[in-house]
Amino acid sequence: MNQLPGKIALPTSFGLQFLEHNHILLFRNRRETEFEKPCWEVLLSDLMQIKLSSTMTAEKIMKLLPHAGFFPINQSVILNLTFVDEIIFKSHQCELIAPLKHIKLTISRSQLLKLKEIYDIR
Repeated sequence: MNQLPGKIALPTSFGLQFLEHNHILLFRNRRETEFEKPCWEVLLSDLMQIKLSSTMTAEKIMKLLPHAGFFPINQSVILNLTFVDEIIFKSHQCELIAPLKHIKLTISRSQLLKLKEIYDIR
């Protein structure tokens, strides 16, 4: 099946949701209450949240993504690097561009090493 240019089709609990990939801030795996099973969701750049199908995994999400601009920063977050302003090596904090600076994200040590390797940083 052909993808629409600039769009990604994501399975939600209600059907397929077609989203512009440049409007996707991140994917995150979280639970709303401590009694719920964790589920992947999409957070858009306008902070709208869309819950994905319960069968979605990080691996399935990465296979659906159209380009290399998405990067798993830890086991629970796949981040669109377009929205990153800076990654602070010492604290492992990902600083996002304005007006998203209030969102705090941490990149794992192993993923930081992979990102440094991709960008040939020593």
